[in-house]
Parts: sequence; structure tokens; C-alpha cells
Amino acid sequence: MCRVRKSSAFIGFGWNNLLEVDKNLKKILLEKMSNFHSSMPVYSIKKLSYKEMISNSKYYALQFTGKISDTSFRTSIRKDDLTIVRLSLDTKMRIYHNSNNILINRKMGLFENLIEKELGREQLSKIVINEKNRLQLDKFKMSFENVEFERLWQIKASSMTIEKTTAPTVTCRIVGGFRRYINEFPVHGGASIFIKMAGRRLIQSVGVDWRQIGEKPVNIVRIIAPAIAAERILKELNSRLRGAVLTMDDYEPKLFSLGYYSMPKRHQQDYMQPVYVATFESVTGKTLNASLVIPASPHTYEPVTVPLQPMSKV
Repeated sequence: MCRVRKSSAFIGFGWNNLLEVDKNLKKILLEKMSNFHSSMPVYSIKKLSYKEMISNSKYYALQFTGKISDTSFRTSIRKDDLTIVRLSLDTKMRIYHNSNNILINRKMGLFENLIEKELGREQLSKIVINEKNRLQLDKFKMSFENVEFERLWQIKASSMTIEKTTAPTVTCRIVGGFRRYINEFPVHGGASIFIKMAGRRLIQSVGVDWRQIGEKPVNIVRIIAPAIAAERILKELNSRLRGAVLTMDDYEPKLFSLGYYSMPKRHQQDYMQPVYVATFESVTGKTLNASLVIPASPHTYEPVTVPLQPMSKV
């Protein structure tokens, strides 16, 4: 259970520095670290013009549809941070200007084109990996970057018959998620690439989160020790419950990794800088799972926390 400190010294951000951390929780978190390096490069993110973004997007549209022309690539909505292109009557592409993130989705009912064949996870994983390779969705990677398959999701559903009995569960879609690596360091955040597939190997949607970086780093920075980073992360986690010192009875560490971080798709980002990322799973279920990102070097090039954004209707 979390221990509560009897102190009334909470004054804004200063509370974070006053909190203790549970030594056992810190020890287990540090055991998750496996990719520490004493230094890492920092890269600037390329600022693409609108024309360049559209050119890149046409490549992805061609890979998805198999053919593209100026008449089939028509902008239907253009806002400050988003362009929506209607590729066909049932297919739209979203281009997010601040991140160069693209999302293509084909409208399809959940029970349309079911995956009828019963296949194991290994076979399904091979299907999405083969499709990713065929579509060449990592076209804009540098020579020191690569993409690796990360995980597979299956979307399943069942229905009720007229006699009010439950029909057998069917597999509606499979989704393959892929992770980008820069110099063998993962780029955390959302999936770098995902592919959502229906039956008969129809692709319903693809997404690419790939902020292009410069070929040469702007700096090589020293990385703070994992023990110091773990302390900061746990203090930040504690600060979410004012006065609490969280323990293994509250959260179980699942990931502690050194790498980079790609901000949410609507957020402007100027650098790929080293970060520590930690994820925690709630043990009791009374609190939400937690993910935290902190800068991994003494010098921060830009904040890695995301300010609240107004809700969009699109």
C-alpha cells in the first residue's frame, strides 16, 4: 500500500522534490534497464514544407491504393494542423502538419470481410510483417535507422442469435505494430507504423508516425545515470498522489528504457533528444496504469511533457 507522509509543505512543483521513493520499487525499476549508454546523439527534426508533406503523402497513398492521380488525390479539408484527402468514396487520408504523421483509413463495417481462417499468432504476425515490407512504409528512414515488429493485436467479436444464444467469437481484424529505432535506440510514443488488416488480406488502415531527422547529429550528450533517472521518475509518479510514497503494492514496473520520444501527432517537435521512458501497471486496479518520460541528459533541448490541447472536431 502507498505510505502517506505527514507534511504540509506542498507548494506547487516543490512537492516533487520533497517526496521519498520506495527503495524496492526503485530496485525493481532499475532491473528493467538493459540498454544504457553513457552518451547519445541529438538530432534536429526536418521542417518539411507543405509541398514536401503532400509529396510524401502521395507516396503512401500510392502504396495503399495501388494507383494515384491528381484527380484521386483531392484535398477536402485543410486546417492549420491537418489536411484531409479523399482518396476514394470510402477511403480518407489524414496528414498532420506538426508531425508529418499520416493515417489512411478505408471505411469498413466490423463484421465485413472477417478473418475466417483460424491462424496462430505467429502466422498472423508474419502476414502483417510481409505487408509492411511490401508497402515499404519505412521509405524515409536514414541508413542508421530501422524498424522492428513489436506486437500483434486481434480484434474479436461475437453476436447474439435470434434465439438469444451467443454466436461463436470471430476474428474481425488484426493489427500489427512496428517500432522505429535510431542507432538501435527505440523511438517511444505511439506505434511508429501500424497496419490494420481484414480477411482476404484486405488492408483497412495504415498509420505512419515518422518525424524525419537530419543525417548528422547536432550534438552528442552525456546521459544521466539510470539510478538518478529512476529516482526522478518515481518522484514524479508519487507526485500524482499528493503525499503518497508508492510501493510494489501499488504499481509494478513494466519498462525502463533509454531512447527517443515522438510527441503526439498534433504536437510540434524540433528535436529527437535522449529520454528515459518508464511504464507502470496498476496492481490494485484502483489507479490508472502510468507512463512517464523524462529527459536523459543534463541539457534539455525542449520539454518532453505535452501541454493540454483543445479538443478538435476532426
